[in-house]
Amino acid sequence: MQVMSIEDLEKAVVGLPPDQYAQFRAWFEEFEAKLPGECPTCGGAMLHRCPACAAPFSSTFAVECEECGAKLREPELFGVPIRKNA
Repeated sequence: MQVMSIEDLEKAVVGLPPDQYAQFRAWFEEFEAKLPGECPTCGGAMLHRCPACAAPFSSTFAVECEECGAKLREPELFGVPIRKNA
């Protein structure tokens, strides 16, 4: 099986017939549910959605939820800011 780029995956999803959207969404939610809840190395929580509102976030480095503003993690790691100030 060939690995797809994000762009190719997006095109494939957009190209689905409307009657398959629910099936794709169910598959994705099942896939997401299988993701580990904690880091196998350190045991820390691995978030995939905001704990406050269940919204997905767009970056592994997000420190607050884009939807509700809830804090996702501390803004520093090892004394270094995770995100640069804009």
